[in-house]
Amino acid sequence: MLRMRGVISIVVIAVGAIGAGIGAYAIESMIHEREQKIRQLTAEIIEEQERITVLEADWSYLTRPSRIQSLSQEMLSFSPIETQRILTLDMLDGQEGAETERKNDLYRIKVIEGDG
Repeated sequence: MLRMRGVISIVVIAVGAIGAGIGAYAIESMIHEREQKIRQLTAEIIEEQERITVLEADWSYLTRPSRIQSLSQEMLSFSPIETQRILTLDMLDGQEGAETERKNDLYRIKVIEGDG
């Protein structure tokens, strides 16, 4: 009887050890897969950051004020506003043919067609 208990104990310990080994292998395998996924995602993030840097440089180049000004002059026949064409709201109040209306600290300019 004592001998049988010893054999059963050894079998239980052996099955437990095999189960622990299988569990440890499964956990190690999952860790390896996740580490691989982390490396892949890190590489993708670095690539995206490099693309963003290139796009930001392109945007800075394309939106330079001097470039926009030259393109507007070439393609749209725009020119810079001359200082004598800039009016203040006070100047508009007294001007014939224009009416200003103040609403919530915003001004709306309404041009009224004259009889002339």
